[in-house]
Amino acid sequence: MHLHPTESLCCFVVLVCLSCTLHDIEVTDAAAEDSTTSQATTGSNHQDNAETSEERPGLDSNPEDATLATNDGNDPGSGTASSLSDGVNDGWIGGSCHSDEDCRYQGGFCLTEVDGFPGGTCSLACESQCPSPAAPTHTSSGCIAIDKVSSREGSSCIASCDPSADESGCRPGYRCTRRLLFQYTSRSIDVCLPDDVAHDQEPLVAWVAEASGCLAHLATLDLPIESTEHTASNPACAIEYPVLFPAILNGFTFFNSAGQATPLKISCRMAVALMRMIDVMHDLGLDNLTHLGVYNCKVSADGKPSRHGMGNAIDVAKFHGTDGTTYTIYQYYFQNTDVGRMLRNIAEQLHQHKVFNQVLTPEYNEQHANHFHLDLTWPEYPNEWNKH
Repeated sequence: MHLHPTESLCCFVVLVCLSCTLHDIEVTDAAAEDSTTSQATTGSNHQDNAETSEERPGLDSNPEDATLATNDGNDPGSGTASSLSDGVNDGWIGGSCHSDEDCRYQGGFCLTEVDGFPGGTCSLACESQCPSPAAPTHTSSGCIAIDKVSSREGSSCIASCDPSADESGCRPGYRCTRRLLFQYTSRSIDVCLPDDVAHDQEPLVAWVAEASGCLAHLATLDLPIESTEHTASNPACAIEYPVLFPAILNGFTFFNSAGQATPLKISCRMAVALMRMIDVMHDLGLDNLTHLGVYNCKVSADGKPSRHGMGNAIDVAKFHGTDGTTYTIYQYYFQNTDVGRMLRNIAEQLHQHKVFNQVLTPEYNEQHANHFHLDLTWPEYPNEWNKH
């Protein structure tokens, strides 16, 4: 059988087209398989990240203003950060940077070498919490005060240590160090800070072994708490290592019954307790309180001073929430309402965290119907934690 030249050409074209179609099908199937594998791997990474991420003070709040920006290669900072690091935290908090453009998320800025950070590090302004990692290659971060470690003031998100990325947990030129979370005195986080400024900042402990060591312990925190002199009309009302506690500290305010924010004269140990109390207040969403009195020289018939007479007590009449809610003890404590339940929870949290030895509520007696009496029974009963 003989084919006309034109017919032969047509058969050749058909065979070529059929071959191309079969090849396309094979490529498409392979690509689909690769895509499925990639999606499964990515899903696993996100799942692992979700399981290991937990929300805690100063960490992982994922605010909307810190969404990672998409970099299409046209961004002025495109490629800059990746050329400085191994890809960990690239364009994210803790990643290397030369300028703010290298920090590719809303509100991001670069703590440069001028600020004291070798190779620069991306950061974000914060008041209490930092955003959750936006990708599997990102580490978490913590909100800490940076005015003691850089030329900048205020607080910023700093990358936490990640031993899985590097044995030291940090980039070259940085060291893993423990720092207090911003506005906290008893909670800390391990973050990556420059070698020349990295030093551990230990959180407050519930008690200081020796009372004489209390002032030295407070001094390490760089807080505006000053030693003061104290002379009482009655010698029984002696304050052990008296200090002036600021009315406003770590974003929390102490008002007296006249609505004034004035310093409190208390013992050094009581200062430690109030700072730990502030941490609990922040956790509960409270930013100030109104007290009825702190130091007051009261002496019993047998000549013993009350806890107020030793500068070891405070009477609180109401608390105020960051949302504007006022929690008045006399009015709401026994009510089965959100406000009433909140007041009872405040007392319970102060008790559970062992902030004070004695937490006396309106349940104790009529004399405490309008306030919480919070005191330290040190040194007589240092290990008793009572709530009534």
